Amino acid sequence: MDNSAFAVDSTFGIWFAIFVIGNFALVTLIFVAYDSILRLEYASYRITWESDGQPLGFFWIAPEERRLVISPFAHLKKQFARNRLSPQWLFSTPEWMINDARVLQLVSKYRRLTMIWTIFGGFPTLIILIILF
Repeated sequence: MDNSAFAVDSTFGIWFAIFVIGNFALVTLIFVAYDSILRLEYASYRITWESDGQPLGFFWIAPEERRLVISPFAHLKKQFARNRLSPQWLFSTPEWMINDARVLQLVSKYRRLTMIWTIFGGFPTLIILIILF
């Protein structure tokens, strides 16, 4: 029985695994950077955090939100707030961030990581999907 039609070059498999693991690690770092900004907004700029819609982080949740029973609608609104803010902070710097060096450093890290992922993860993935489908 000849399985040559299903044979995959082992170097391709290794590079593909590195690509997938690298993407996962980079996206995780982006989420952690975003959550760090959000945690700082919550701790130091609570009024702004509330006016932003009390967004959830990707891994971080405000202490008062850590209940066993959460209204699905309230949770959904906070996810929408996150989904609105996460790309917004990539391209604009809100007033509350401007005079805080800690936040500016985190935002810079968040933007750099996202740019690196876009170049090395997002574009190649998009090209692969276009080629395959």
